[in-house]
Amino acid sequence: MIDYQKIVEMARERDQKRAKKDRFRRIDGSAELARLTSDNIALPSCFIAPDQENVTQSGNDSVIINCQFSVIIGVNHAHYRHGFGAEAELNRHRSMIFDGLFSKTIDFDDFDDQAQSRPINWTGGQRLEFDQHNLWWRDAYQVEICADREFLAESSLVDFDSINLKPSLQQV
Repeated sequence: MIDYQKIVEMARERDQKRAKKDRFRRIDGSAELARLTSDNIALPSCFIAPDQENVTQSGNDSVIINCQFSVIIGVNHAHYRHGFGAEAELNRHRSMIFDGLFSKTIDFDDFDDQAQSRPINWTGGQRLEFDQHNLWWRDAYQVEICADREFLAESSLVDFDSINLKPSLQQV
């Protein structure tokens, strides 16, 4: 239902507006995260990955689509003496993503009469891995989309390039 690649692109655009020292070295989707190895890690990095999408009926002609996705951030802490610098760096990156997503809605452009988004919610965060060199963190987000059955039936035909976050991640 959601084009997660669009969120990746908007995160890249928002990241470009930050000072060079504060930028991610890599922002990608779940396919790139799956191919990640210790040889090709460029940190700090950010990956946006879908978790699950559930559809429930809310009336005769309407459905609620519950979309959950994760933002996974990795930072290198090897160059920090005690690790506090890595935590501060991680929190700067998390704040940039959080400020761009939390309480925003999804704009379906030409499909506004068929689908409307509730605000995006942050549902939690957790440390994924902390080893000798890297710290990996996952923040989970959730959004509900109220749509009519016609939108759901046509969703495979939707031009997902036309879906934008509103207000978008592009706004700093």
